[in-house]
Formats: sequence, C-alpha cells, structure tokens
Amino acid sequence: EDEEIYIPLDFKDEAQVGTFEIEKLGKHVKGFSEDTGFTYDDNTPLKGAEFEIYAKGDIKAPYDSEVTLYKDGDLVDTITTKENGKAISKDLPLGTYTYKETKSPNGYFNEKKSGDFTLKYDKDKEKVTADASVVNEKQKVKLNSEEYVAMRSLAETFAHSSATKKEQREYEKYVSNIHPFL
Repeated sequence: EDEEIYIPLDFKDEAQVGTFEIEKLGKHVKGFSEDTGFTYDDNTPLKGAEFEIYAKGDIKAPYDSEVTLYKDGDLVDTITTKENGKAISKDLPLGTYTYKETKSPNGYFNEKKSGDFTLKYDKDKEKVTADASVVNEKQKVKLNSEEYVAMRSLAETFAHSSATKKEQREYEKYVSNIHPFL
C-alpha cells in the first residue's frame, strides 16, 4: 500500500520594505566676468546636508494592523549626504513619511525644505524606493571695502585668463575657504 507522508516545511515570508534616497544640489562659484559678475554651477552635489525622516500617520505592521511600528510624528531615521550629494535611509516599513532638512552644508542657507513620500507595495519588487532632490541657493554675504577690492582684483585676473595656475588656485582657495558664502 502507498502511504502518504507529510513533511512540514517552514517558509519565512518577509514583509516588503523600502528606502528613501535624497539628492542635495546647490550653486557653486564657477568663475567671474566683468559683464555678469560671478557665474555659478547650479548642479553641484553637496556633502553634509542632514535630513530627518518622520512617520506621517501611524505606520502599522504588515502582519498585524493592530501593531503600530511608528506613531505619527515619530523620528524614524536621520541621513546625511555623502560626496555625491546623496543619502539613503535604512530599510523602512511601507507607509507615508515626511523628510525635513535639519542641517545644510557650510556656506548654504538651511531653507528647512521638507516633503512627503510614500513607500507602496509593489508585487514585482523585493524592495521599493522613493526619492527626492533638493536644490539650495548659495548664502550671500556683503564684503567690506578691503575684502571687495581683494576679491575684485583676484576675480579680474581670473576672468581675463591671464592668471597663472598659482593665482587660479589662490582665487579658488580664497573663494572657497575665506568667503564660502559667495
């Protein structure tokens, strides 16, 4: 006689999670022209911007709607942009979140930009993603007359392409280090 044998098998079904990626870009001094003044590169990746991620509404467990993983307003993660201007969150449960900029890189005004994103179930993916891009203006500063004369002299030399490599490095160092807000 054929005897049926039952073998119990355990399968682990992982809940789908997602990540949030943000890119921080900003203006950076590229050069100077007597006609137009300073010129900027608008898409410079910015390192060091900090963002906090908060639950927007209660985030429930996918296996039990009675279990709350995060309450509305809970801080869920803090991320900081790297050299490439990007930061990625830890794995987050599906749900709706708010990101808030809490710190801008040196020389950039913190506009406290914020926004919402939702990580939604997708049967075709193991992990879902959401992303955003934030652009900041360079912070402006007024120079005293002595600083203005020094900057103008360096800028004019640089603009007329008669600058030596040493003078170009001096100009870039001056703009970046002494006056990072230009």
